Amino acid sequence: MTLTAFLIGATGATGSELAKILANQVPEISNLRMLQRRHKEDQAKSEKLEEHLIDFDDMQKSEAAFAGCDIGFCALGTTRAKSGPKGFYKVDHDYVVNSAKLAKEKGVKQFIVVSSTGANANSWLLYPRTKGEVENELKAMNFEKLIIVHPAMIETQREESRLGETLARLVIRPLSYITDKVMISATDIAKAMVIGALDDSIKNDVTWNNSTLLKKAREFDAKYETGKEEKRPEGGHSCK
Repeated sequence: MTLTAFLIGATGATGSELAKILANQVPEISNLRMLQRRHKEDQAKSEKLEEHLIDFDDMQKSEAAFAGCDIGFCALGTTRAKSGPKGFYKVDHDYVVNSAKLAKEKGVKQFIVVSSTGANANSWLLYPRTKGEVENELKAMNFEKLIIVHPAMIETQREESRLGETLARLVIRPLSYITDKVMISATDIAKAMVIGALDDSIKNDVTWNNSTLLKKAREFDAKYETGKEEKRPEGGHSCK
């Protein structure tokens, strides 16, 4: 089985990990199209990668980049602090939904997207409300397979400093050694997304919480691991 996939959001923490894993560890993906706004010098390198620069405000101009793909991976997202409320909604809602619509039009059968724990279209808060709206709209598109991932606190090194996240990690990190519900690494999210993409038993739409993501990441390790896996504490996990 060889598949063609596209990836949106490869410049972010989860997306960059997903690109590296798909490029170097997953032979089932023979072609990976990186759909992005600008060239990124330090992105994953592989003969299977194709870079497609697209205008997210007018995706129809780049519809050919979606055609012929079997799988769409979406790890696109920003923050209100970085982009403002309107900018946040445009990226996390409009760009995600519009890419999914175009993928569906072009015959893409499965879409796998990073959302958020607490997503709720009826929330008074912008972040969970936006995520909830996106999930509802994606479900209405009726992909043959839609996987929505709900990670907990993501442990990663970001280019920009986020004081709130730093403080939260100081509190949450110790808990990750006794429960699998509070924290996850970008790498483990990416691994879980790959396992979902290659699981033919999944139909319609499913939502994976943090515990499920960690379980699926361990399934990835068992299938593809090359001996470099970190030793995880019993009941815990390595952090994103």
